[in-house]
Amino acid sequence: MTDAMRIHHGNVRRNPFTRSAATRANVAGALRRGTHRRAGVATVWVILTVPAIFTMLVFVSDIANLWLARIELGNALEAGALAAAEEWAQGSSTTQARTIAQDYAFANNVIGQPVSLGSNQDLAQGPNDNASCTGDIVLGAVDVLTFTFSAGTAPGPPSTRHFGVKTQKTVVVPSLWTSLFGFTPGPYEVTAHAIAMCPATGTPAQLVHINTFTCP
Repeated sequence: MTDAMRIHHGNVRRNPFTRSAATRANVAGALRRGTHRRAGVATVWVILTVPAIFTMLVFVSDIANLWLARIELGNALEAGALAAAEEWAQGSSTTQARTIAQDYAFANNVIGQPVSLGSNQDLAQGPNDNASCTGDIVLGAVDVLTFTFSAGTAPGPPSTRHFGVKTQKTVVVPSLWTSLFGFTPGPYEVTAHAIAMCPATGTPAQLVHINTFTCP
């Protein structure tokens, strides 16, 4: 071997980017282990977040359903109160006024179910025949000067005491979901009321907000 050849071989350098088979296997294994660790962390996050997101979805949908039920119940009670106040102001009996309130309310649905009002009538109780002040239908007088509803006072005279009808109801609204991780949401309760007054025969009834409600 010549000196030139020895010099040539002596100057041979290894490529720094060249790895042995064992080194390449170690690097690949490390990469696989890192990928597996990341996949494990992602799985844990999925397990923790999916139930939370689903639970939030359940309650959001139930809240929307309750909001709809509240609107529907309010509409039914307003229809019953307006119709009853006009009927009563036209000279009908308290019995007829209560029947009208029941009919108009029943024509409206809350979450697909008709609204059924109790008559709350006791012919031996006061001038307006209310069995109680907490019943579904309460008849009384609305003083337009003070906006006071008096369940124990008969409407006018004087002319400032208008025919007043208060309808109120609490309905049970079931959850849209039957079971949530072993827990059954609901049922929920929705409460609403409406007050209408009618001054005299031939005058349309109107909804009114009162300042004071009195009960004998």
